[in-house]
Amino acid sequence: MELPESGVLRSTGRQQLRRYVIVGGGITGLAAAYRLARGQRRTGVRAQIVVFERERRWGGQLETSRRQGFAIESGAESFLTLPPYAEQLCLELGVELQRPNRGSLGWFIRRGGRLRAVPPALAALAGPPSPGLVLNGLLSPPGWLRMWLEPLLLRQGLNEDEALRPFLARRVGVEAAQALVEPLVTALGGAGDTSVAAFPEVVEKSRGSLLLSMLAGHRMTSERSPVSGGMGGLVSALVNRLASDPAVVLRAGTAVEQVRLRDGRGEVVVDGEALAADAVILALPGPLAAGLVEQADPALAQPLRQLATRSMTTIGLAFAPGAVNLPPNGGGYSYPADEGSGVRYCTWDSARWNNRAPAGSQLLRVFLAGADDRDDDILIRLARTELRRSLGITRPPLFGVVFRRPEAMTCWQPGFRRAQENATRRAWPGLVLAGSAFRTGGVSGCVAEGERAAAAVLEHALLV
Repeated sequence: MELPESGVLRSTGRQQLRRYVIVGGGITGLAAAYRLARGQRRTGVRAQIVVFERERRWGGQLETSRRQGFAIESGAESFLTLPPYAEQLCLELGVELQRPNRGSLGWFIRRGGRLRAVPPALAALAGPPSPGLVLNGLLSPPGWLRMWLEPLLLRQGLNEDEALRPFLARRVGVEAAQALVEPLVTALGGAGDTSVAAFPEVVEKSRGSLLLSMLAGHRMTSERSPVSGGMGGLVSALVNRLASDPAVVLRAGTAVEQVRLRDGRGEVVVDGEALAADAVILALPGPLAAGLVEQADPALAQPLRQLATRSMTTIGLAFAPGAVNLPPNGGGYSYPADEGSGVRYCTWDSARWNNRAPAGSQLLRVFLAGADDRDDDILIRLARTELRRSLGITRPPLFGVVFRRPEAMTCWQPGFRRAQENATRRAWPGLVLAGSAFRTGGVSGCVAEGERAAAAVLEHALLV
């Protein structure tokens, strides 16, 4: 490795050159490196910042494939403005942002073989359940009435460790929970077995009445996405900024084998060689982080493994002009848990965002549960069948792209808060656990995690 032998090198004056190691080159790890590089200049603590990523590309779950003028995302296509961390990072990096097109803010739920419209405000859980939900067949009259009766029903105390499905069934009724709310949560990366605590806005609203809170028009967060380059544009801007900083060393395609504590300092093992570190940030999914510390600290590995993950498969299909006729006022659709045959949801990226497809062309993505290992051709045919049944698209796509995303997201099952607390308590001084396993909020939450981790390292540096 082209790194200094020692983790602490003498420099001019009385200062020491320290070494901070970040394991994981997703958006959390990159954001942490960026904040460390800026923060050390403010604190006067000089350090070398080394980022290891086992894959040969940066960005983790943020990956944009560019082909024939299309920008196809493997996962997230945007980020939320609340919390504001990702938006602020883009502003600092000079990444120009865009809002989703106004005609794409609605959503559909495919139920009983038909797409049924959900108004934009209700799709964001910030609007009332209108009678249109009955007229379009999404809810029966009794199911709709039961939802409206929610403020009048005696509510039990809030249990933040309760799974989302029974919580919603208890509050708004079984029918509305299964047919309406849970499919909307699915498009946000959740599921029926997700803990209520994974959705802070739901927790806050549920302290009173969910329905009354929605009627009050609680502040809605909005989405942003880079104008050019997709979400990969944010990753590229961040990596380019780090690569130009002499204090930062980027090592893609380099797997860390072990992280341990030795003589009171952190140590990472890469290619059989030990590299001393004054602080280590593990910006990884819980199970991957557990594998790195298990040999040195089994008690720390145990709660990290409890932060289980889900895998996803994304299939992007590009269509020529005139091949697709999408319903108006929508950006995609999702399925109730008891329908879909493995398809969780579909997004209409070219309808939602500019510069995702050439003029007049269309880009759609189909999301499957699990990292499906069937051949790409089989998965593309499956996605075409789904779009033919749901949207009537019969013309073949220009091409298809398949992304298999193992450990794409944390499950947030009941008990995850306890696992987080136990892991954080077990971490030794100078070891910081970060990433999507420790905070919800999508891309913005991951950026916030990176900034929190950097602040913790800098605080530790001032104490030692």
